[in-house]
This record gives sequence, C-alpha cells and structure tokens, in this order.
Amino acid sequence: MINSRPITYIYDDPSEPSPLTPAHFLIDPPSKVTCQFKVDDVVLIHDDRFPRNLWSMGKIIGTYTGRDGKIRSCLVKTKNNAIRRPVQLLYNLEV
Repeated sequence: MINSRPITYIYDDPSEPSPLTPAHFLIDPPSKVTCQFKVDDVVLIHDDRFPRNLWSMGKIIGTYTGRDGKIRSCLVKTKNNAIRRPVQLLYNLEV
C-alpha cells in the first residue's frame, strides 16, 4: 500500500484533518471552481498597475458569451464609466 503512506504530518487529535497521501491525487481529481458572473454582481477589477487594495470595484451590467456558450467577458460599470473586461480579470465580491 505505497499510495496510502502519509506525506503530511499525522495529528494525534482526531478532530484534525486526515493526512494527505499519494492516493488522494490518484483517486480524486482536483475540482475546478468556476464562478458564474451575473448581471448586478459586484466585482473587483484586476489592474497590474496598482496593488490589490487600490483596484476598482464595479457592477456587472452585461455579459458576453463565446461560441461555446460560456461567459468570456463582462461589461462593468465603474464610478466613472463602463468598461468591458475578460472574466479572468474579475473577482466576484460577496455582498
């Protein structure tokens, strides 16, 4: 059982999580978290020129889908204007 040998620390407390083993990577494929943007969602807009605490916030006023039917970009209303940004540069805020 080489794939059941732990590769992380084994805790004595039973309330702690079980140790990570190589079998976790073989049996369970990583789950991909996807965020579906909707109109009226509040988002943080990524900007390489500034640190994260200075990124602007906006509200999605429209979405654009690709040929595969997935949302690829959004029209975002900021305090000054409306801009179109790809979903890779948008971070959904839970308000």
